[in-house]
Amino acid sequence: MASNHSLPFLLFLVFVSNVAVATPAQENGHHGLKINEIAEVLVNKGYTFMSMILEETLTSLVPSENTSVTIFCPTDEAFANLKYYTQPPLTLLQYHIVPMMLDRESLVSTLPFESKVDTLLKGHPLVLTRNHNTQNASLNGVEITDWEIYNDGEVLIHGIKDFFDPAVQILLYPKYDNDGGVQAKNDTEFDGGVIAKKNDTNNTSSNSTIINDHHVTTREATEAQVSGAKIIKISALVAVLILLASVIAAAFVIFFAVSAAKSLAMETKDIFTTLPKV
Repeated sequence: MASNHSLPFLLFLVFVSNVAVATPAQENGHHGLKINEIAEVLVNKGYTFMSMILEETLTSLVPSENTSVTIFCPTDEAFANLKYYTQPPLTLLQYHIVPMMLDRESLVSTLPFESKVDTLLKGHPLVLTRNHNTQNASLNGVEITDWEIYNDGEVLIHGIKDFFDPAVQILLYPKYDNDGGVQAKNDTEFDGGVIAKKNDTNNTSSNSTIINDHHVTTREATEAQVSGAKIIKISALVAVLILLASVIAAAFVIFFAVSAAKSLAMETKDIFTTLPKV
């Protein structure tokens, strides 16, 4: 199934490689990202598509001022099952990168449920959740299945079942929309369930425009489902009320019919009673 996406991915990689060549970060050597090593490890672990993409785009995705990042890699199956496009846009890839190191202990034990986790897509954070069946740590409802695939002290990579859906945070946790979090004293700091990055105070209203087509499409689809469910409930309620009214009306008709029959029977009896005997 993944083979059907090979041509679009190659075209995508050609495009992003041309973009990457022009970025100042790559020309300056960035800050020591071990691109080849990361790509090789991901291929060996079975994350082929993400390996190919990061090999061409990582230096463009990660700002040079970020000294450490955590990357969440969807499986090859997740890439093959993309619904809205043949390859993920760069904004969606940014949504899978956190500008700090988040190891297993932090996500499983340290951070409380529903903590906000900022991403490189400013104004659009992840939310720490739990898998209801396994109670394993997850983000936006997507379970982390492969812990610490790669860790060189600057780049930490975890494997996840599927792509993170930004609509989960937008619809279920709107309080985190366009919220820059808490300004930290150190590189990273936990404060009241919010993860913040040093000097990350520039999440102004202008960042609200950084929403790709996937965000909008998924949100509209979810809202349409909610509206459809409401319409179905209202229609069912109206049908029940109509049925109830019909039953009540029928009961009144039967009641009046029985009453009329009784009255007629009484009148007939009185007539035959008052007739003179022959």
